[in-house]
Amino acid sequence: MSYGPIYCQQIWAKELKVQTDEEIIKTFNGMAGKKYGGPAANAHRSTLGQEILSRSFDSSLLFELHPDGSIKTICFAKKVKLVNNKLEYE
Repeated sequence: MSYGPIYCQQIWAKELKVQTDEEIIKTFNGMAGKKYGGPAANAHRSTLGQEILSRSFDSSLLFELHPDGSIKTICFAKKVKLVNNKLEYE
């Protein structure tokens, strides 16, 4: 049985929602600096970005947002760490 990106996105969203901030950052850092392609990889990055954006810490260095607040781009170029409730590059 094959699942499409939208179904997988729903599963990933549930999994990411229960992760601690430290686990979310570890998940992000596992993807940072790597090149992925295809619909499933893009859906996973998008879902992770949405979850990071929903957290209470400042993650603004990772995102360019549309005027409505939705994600325009996410930067996965470098690993990050949480310092004083704000993400910084390692």
